[in-house]
Amino acid sequence: MTLRKIDRIRKRDGHVVAYDEAKIAEAIARAARAAGQEQPSVGRDLAGVVTLYLERHGGAEVPSSDDIRQLVEKVLLQTGNEAIARTFMRKPPQDGAAPVPAELFPANSLLVEGASRDELSTWGRGRISSALAKEAGLDPTAADEIAAAVEQRIFRLGMHRVASTLIRELVNHELIDRGFGSKLRKQLVVGLPKYDLGLLFGDEEGVAHVDPDGLCRTIGETTMRQYALQEILSRDVADAHLEGRIHVHGLEAPLKLWWLAPSVGYVRRHGLRAPGFRALEEPATAARALTAQLASVAEHARRYFSGGVEFLRLGAAYAGLPGNAGEEAEQLLPALGGSIAGIELEDGRFADEILAEWRAVPGRAEWPDREVVAGSSERLLREACRLAAERGGMLFLFDRSADRLSRFGGARGPDDWFAVAQAVTLNLPQAFYRSEAGSEFYAELEAGIDLAVKAHLQKRRLLRRFVHAPTRTFGHELGWGSNGAGALRFDDLAFVVGVCGLNEVVRLMRGREMVEDEDAQRLAFRIMSYLFFRVKEESGKHGLRAALEDYPSEDAAARFARIDAQMYPRARGLLEAVGAYSEGTHARPSEKNVPADVLAVERRFQTLVPSARAVLSPVHRARLSASDLFDLVRRLASESPAGQLHVR
Repeated sequence: MTLRKIDRIRKRDGHVVAYDEAKIAEAIARAARAAGQEQPSVGRDLAGVVTLYLERHGGAEVPSSDDIRQLVEKVLLQTGNEAIARTFMRKPPQDGAAPVPAELFPANSLLVEGASRDELSTWGRGRISSALAKEAGLDPTAADEIAAAVEQRIFRLGMHRVASTLIRELVNHELIDRGFGSKLRKQLVVGLPKYDLGLLFGDEEGVAHVDPDGLCRTIGETTMRQYALQEILSRDVADAHLEGRIHVHGLEAPLKLWWLAPSVGYVRRHGLRAPGFRALEEPATAARALTAQLASVAEHARRYFSGGVEFLRLGAAYAGLPGNAGEEAEQLLPALGGSIAGIELEDGRFADEILAEWRAVPGRAEWPDREVVAGSSERLLREACRLAAERGGMLFLFDRSADRLSRFGGARGPDDWFAVAQAVTLNLPQAFYRSEAGSEFYAELEAGIDLAVKAHLQKRRLLRRFVHAPTRTFGHELGWGSNGAGALRFDDLAFVVGVCGLNEVVRLMRGREMVEDEDAQRLAFRIMSYLFFRVKEESGKHGLRAALEDYPSEDAAARFARIDAQMYPRARGLLEAVGAYSEGTHARPSEKNVPADVLAVERRFQTLVPSARAVLSPVHRARLSASDLFDLVRRLASESPAGQLHVR
């Protein structure tokens, strides 16, 4: 191709002036300095590239100053000089106008809100290119050109954050402009991108293995999560969830409550008055009738609760009812449909049969569906410890109140039901990362508590729309109650706040983990004390039954780690060392630590958290015999304020 010399340009006012490569070089150098990069040669090098491109590919005989500016932006972006490009793209201030503030173009990358994942990620043009190649079938060259054009338009907007849905719309616009309109069908969003839906369906050979109900539930939950973040939660709470400052559990089902513990004794004494189930209305006089009633409660509870459904004190409920206990245990556990089943370890109370059934069906270690109340029988406690040592996935409850309703609930009447409306987890390590940028650590904790309580108030306001107005209860239409009232009183709903990464934030602040150092333990206790009293204050201030609780939060811990690893360099180093954030107030399991020492450290926090769990990790469980575990359970029951021992 013959080169043509570029010696003139047309300015915006129409005047034609001499082309001066040195002016382009100086403009690029100024942008580099403004971006904090002292590179004397970058202006000269890239100005030469601009000139070469104009001479080889320039369309107009006399290019305009705007043509040259756009070309400089393109060259900067495509040569990897994104920070310089963002500075260069700033519109120069008009006469008398204030200069564009630097924070419109933050030093860290542009942030992207995912449409199908409730997380933030950093900007990456390569993801657009690869998505176009994979989803729309474009060749890599065309995909790169479209990605570069979209990036240029977004940077020109000067936004801190951009939604992936906006990126997709800009991509669609470029596809149309460039004659790829036929590719748009794969780009349309219907709650989930069609490409993602295709992955859920599987390939032609894998269609037979798709769970239709699970697929529909996944699609619906993804859509509802987006709706909750955009319409139900306020902008500041939604942003805090996306940024990983907090994790609001159950966003995929915003109209559901989180946790239910029905009164099994109430069901036996009063029956159920659910429409269409007349056979369940009478008090149970046989074991099979009670099983049918509990199965009905479990079935309907899954429609209204997104977390756990916990049936405690099954032994007492079945005591004295005629029927074969072994056959009933075999029927009961499947009938409860994956709910958490709990028994008292007392002779003659159905416990032998339940333990035998558990031995045959292991259950899920990550979310225990086996729960025992350490009762009066040493024989049964030894059998439960043997099963826990072999299989894990068991929760020992130390029944410190005669009428415990749930692992989260205290003593009330024997006919009371218990429910947690919502759970919110705080990301403690991120509070430290944010404080490094200039704020104060305890101020970040304060902000986290405020956001968690605000999320709970918004949930309470939403649930108020569905309460039975005359009685202010839930469950009346399901037969969960009597005299027209539901079993769950609206004013009794609990709202819980949990923490994630206490051990890791102590490591960041003191250089030692909790189990390794007395000073680290004191710091951890100070942090938890601060959170405990702040939650208590907010509970009284808003008339909210809120409390600091210890509950399973593996999903929150994993999401926090993903977000922090992207956003904070310190997090990447920490996670490489520890692997993951710890849940609640628990120390990180390690083969170096003696289980008793770990539990002794965790005991210090158990007076602050009503539902405090002592946790025995799989690493530690493997080092204990059934006899060792029995001794540990007995010691915790008599000496520790912990209400539970979770054997993972």
